[in-house]
Amino acid sequence: MYAELISQKSTLNGERFESINYADDKMLIAETPQKLQMMVNALNITSLKYGTKINCNKTKVMKIERKKDNRPLKIKIEGTQLEQVEWYKYLGHIVTEDGRDDPEIKVRIAMARSAFNNMERVLRARDLHMESRLRILNCYV
Repeated sequence: MYAELISQKSTLNGERFESINYADDKMLIAETPQKLQMMVNALNITSLKYGTKINCNKTKVMKIERKKDNRPLKIKIEGTQLEQVEWYKYLGHIVTEDGRDDPEIKVRIAMARSAFNNMERVLRARDLHMESRLRILNCYV
């Protein structure tokens, strides 16, 4: 979901946006490295103003683009360069630098398979009526 949003030049339903916020998680979105650096600087200044500090070890940067560009992003917080990643997980969703959902789909299929396999004992239980087992199976299907 977020990969799609970001790859559409930071618009959602025609509205432009520069960040996605949830509790203490924040995703900054910029069209240029210079704009991103300015946003990171502003966030850092605001954080320090309120007595908090951005954890540079947990903060990552990523380029989301269709064509692979090997030029690294050089975004810094107080002289510390942030790590550039090819993917990360934001609010449980995998965001990739190419904006594709393939890794997310594979993870969700694996989770569904695991949940289904965990029900094998129940589905094979002879002391449970066949009708009940079929209803459980239909819920999964």
